[in-house]
Order: sequence, then C-alpha cells, then structure tokens
Amino acid sequence: MIPIIIETAIIINDNEFRKLKELIYKHSGLFIENDKKEFLQNKLSSHAKKLKLESFTKYYYKILEDENEFQIMINKITTNQTYFFREQIHFDFLKYEILENLDSKRVFKCWSAASSTGEEAYSCSMVIANDLDTKNHRWEVVLSDINNEVLRKAKIAKYDLKEEKKIPTDFFNKYCELKKEDNKHFYIKKDLKRSIIYKHINLTKKLPQDLEQFDVIFLRNVIIYFDKETRKNIVENIISRLKKGGYLFMGHSESLFNITSKVKLIKPSIYKKL
Repeated sequence: MIPIIIETAIIINDNEFRKLKELIYKHSGLFIENDKKEFLQNKLSSHAKKLKLESFTKYYYKILEDENEFQIMINKITTNQTYFFREQIHFDFLKYEILENLDSKRVFKCWSAASSTGEEAYSCSMVIANDLDTKNHRWEVVLSDINNEVLRKAKIAKYDLKEEKKIPTDFFNKYCELKKEDNKHFYIKKDLKRSIIYKHINLTKKLPQDLEQFDVIFLRNVIIYFDKETRKNIVENIISRLKKGGYLFMGHSESLFNITSKVKLIKPSIYKKL
C-alpha cells in the first residue's frame, strides 16, 4: 500500500501577517483585511516551502531582498476573475454611443487598465476593429495589469474552447482561430493583436510617461480591492490619462461618489470626463 503524504502548510503568526500585509500595501496598494490571515497563508505557504523556507518571517526577508519574489507574491494573491464580453451594456455603449459618433480622424485609443488574462481588452478590440477597420480609422488598445504572469498569458492569447460561447459568433469567426494540434483551445488572431500594446503597470504608482491620453478607459472591478485613500489615488491616476470628454467604465458594484468630481455619471457605471 502506497502511503499518502499530506503536505503541511507553514503557519503564519499574527506578527508575520501584519508585516506582510503592510509590505503588500506599501508597494502595491492592495489592502489585505484583518480576517484574511488564512487566505494569505494558503496562497503563499506552498511557494515558501519550495524556496526551502521554514517560516513566514524568512519568507518576508526573502521578499525584501528579491524584487522578483515580491512580484511572484503579488501574482499569487491578486484576483483574476474575468471573461469575454463581461457586462455587455458597456460594449453596446462603446459601439453605439462612442464609435458610431466619432468625428475625428485621430487614432482612437482605449485602455483596459486591469485586464488580467486579456479577455476584456480583446473584447474591446473586437468591437473597435469591427467598426473602425471598415472606415480605415486607426486605433489601439493598451492591455495592462500588475500581475506579470496573467500579462504573459494575455500576450499568448490562448483560451479554453468553452469560452467560445461568450463571444458573438461573427466576432469569433472574424477574430479567433482554431489550431489543428490543439482541440481544447482557441487563439486570438495576429491581425487583431497587432493593435494591442501590453504593459506591466501598478495603478497605485506613477504611471509610465509613454502612456498617452485615452478616449476610453476600462477600470472595472478594480477599486473594490483597495481602501478609500488608495481608490482615490488610482482613480485620479486613471483620469489624468483620460481625454476631455472621454469615457470611464467602472464595475457595476463600484461607485466614484466622494472619490472624484472630475467625471460625471451618465449611465450606471459609465462616466464622462468633464
């Protein structure tokens, strides 16, 4: 009979939890609630053991001396729930209220600011390309995230075939492809990806200088993971890169009430810069 080996977790004590959550907040803005000690332990224990560390104290000091290990920790604790054409009302607004009323020939720019594995950004790109490519109107979409592992997956643009049903059939046929050697996934076509720019961005820090002004920014289901002070910082950062009259899309459970007066709510979860 083969013995069953049960892996035991490294236990995090109160002091270790406090120091880790303070470090995470200081460098990423992510606010870990006091009741999330077990969550943090479960997310990080296995990796700490792989590093042959016997305690979270040693793991803490490892993170301090190794920037790459800090990034790995952020990758492990961030939430990356997303799917194609999530909150369809936003994509309908993008198509019928924004794209169809464009009166400028300048490059149309969209930013998916916390795009995770890319479904949101590629959904935007399909809507934009379907409308603007026929008019020979240039466009680009910036796809960014703080998690460099999901950003890597977004660049590969390989998705489970079960996700096909979330994409309108005409868009799937036009912008996605199947490969003979892989019957479990579909891929975003290279033609669509040519107008995508991928960036590793921490929204709580100073934004890259080469990040230009945008006509549309998607900041959906992001600020719910931060405290009020950090929410304000993120929103002000984002709005600074939104063109006058540009549109900001938020998650339906999020509100900018008492956070900023620089945008006006025009429809539920849709704001316009004043």
